Amino acid sequence: MEKPFLSRRAGVGLALALLASACAAPALQNAQVLNSMVGQSELKLIETFGVPNSSYQVGGHTFLAYSATITDYTSDGPGWGWGWGGGPWGYWDGPGWGWSGGYATTYSCSTTFDITNNIVISWKMRGNGC
Repeated sequence: MEKPFLSRRAGVGLALALLASACAAPALQNAQVLNSMVGQSELKLIETFGVPNSSYQVGGHTFLAYSATITDYTSDGPGWGWGWGGGPWGYWDGPGWGWSGGYATTYSCSTTFDITNNIVISWKMRGNGC
């Protein structure tokens, strides 16, 4: 007896999702993952999250920062209002239906690790997307 198409399709989708997640770096916004890095070496940190976006050294501390920015575009959609328009037959104004503009919201998050003597001692997150 042949298996239903949906179950094969779901199995392929699950396999692809697992494969994709296996290649992704751990989430920098996951406190449990970040806490697990405290006490680890700088090398382990870079092996886990990759090369940082920036670094800074001061007073025996090295700060490694990982930053991400995402822009979300939202459309307001259709609406009723007063407007104006024009074309080859002239200009006019009056009530009518139209498409209102949308807006963009940018979210950013920076995760900074404090490293002393090659060991991660703390981390901080800053931004509106954390």
